[in-house]
Order: sequence, then C-alpha cells, then structure tokens
Amino acid sequence: MKPKRSEAEVKRAVMELLKARGIMSFRMNAGDRFGSYKGRIWKITGHPAGTADILCLRRGHAPLWIETKSSTGKQAKEQFLFEKIVRAEGHYYLLVSSAEEVEEWLKMFQ
Repeated sequence: MKPKRSEAEVKRAVMELLKARGIMSFRMNAGDRFGSYKGRIWKITGHPAGTADILCLRRGHAPLWIETKSSTGKQAKEQFLFEKIVRAEGHYYLLVSSAEEVEEWLKMFQ
C-alpha cells in the first residue's frame, strides 16, 4: 500500500527531485489570482484550466509535463484533455502520486 501523501507534498518532492537532478522545471499555476493592495484590486491571469502542475525542459528531449496527485487523487476532465493535446504535440506527460514515479521515468528516458 502506498503511503498517504497530499498533492502539495508530492509537488514539493517532485520539484526537489528535478532540482537535484539539474533539470530545468517550472511550477505552472492554472486559474486566476485576485488580491488588493492599498485599495487597488489586482488580477493575475494563470494558465488555462487543466494545465499540468510542472513543466520540465531537458536539452535534446521533448518537453515533459507532470501532473501531481495525492495518493487518492484523480485526473480531472480538463487535465485529461490537456494531456491529449500535449501528447499530440509530441510532448511527454506524467500523472504521478510520488517523486519515485518521476525518478523511474527519468531513468528510462535519459
């Protein structure tokens, strides 16, 4: 049985792994963010719904998108559609619930 991990824990562990391996990676935020400062309201437009959590760029390889989930999490419809789009473009896509899954994949595609 897999240990229970929150999505935030999985995301953090994957980002740490990628950093340790020297792989350029970016945390992708979907959706809009709102706030205010000194009476002014601001909005930051994020990536479209379904965008994977992490984008990795490796020299000589197609981009790798990583969607992280808790040990019990499921992929949403928008995430599934995003996966289909990026795979059709020749990118890699991983749906993972642990950093170990990413490590195993990286070993196969060095």
